[in-house]
Amino acid sequence: MTSGEFKGKACFLVYAQVPRWVDVPLPDGLTTLAELEDYVFQAARKAGVPTDRPFPFVLKGAAEKVTLHLLNKTDNRPHNVEEHAKVKVPVALEHADIGVVGFFSKKHAGVFTHHDSSTHMHVRTTDGKASGHLDHLVPGRGMRLFLPAQDR
Repeated sequence: MTSGEFKGKACFLVYAQVPRWVDVPLPDGLTTLAELEDYVFQAARKAGVPTDRPFPFVLKGAAEKVTLHLLNKTDNRPHNVEEHAKVKVPVALEHADIGVVGFFSKKHAGVFTHHDSSTHMHVRTTDGKASGHLDHLVPGRGMRLFLPAQDR
């Protein structure tokens, strides 16, 4: 948006303003989003992030494997689970440098997280060639987790 005005439409919008981040290493061996989600929750608690309310997080670094999807919706038909599946375009990458923006909440399943998850994450390759909704991630060695810093 070059005008600085918000004129677009979105099916949902979640955002946060984070003045300062705390950098946390990811452990080796995470292979599922459920394991990653659990680690994000535990690391946030340890860092003093209030986990009883939604919070953002960022991941940066090399991914061994990452699967994402984007939507190719070209009609005005109502959007539901079945229609969503029909217009998904999957992308699978290996050994990609990525950035992930995620939101965590144990209280918003089906609102801005999936019905079976406490996170919603979007991924972008650092070269800008691919971006979309994160479906699967195997972090590479050295990937970092960034959490909102808490003023104490």
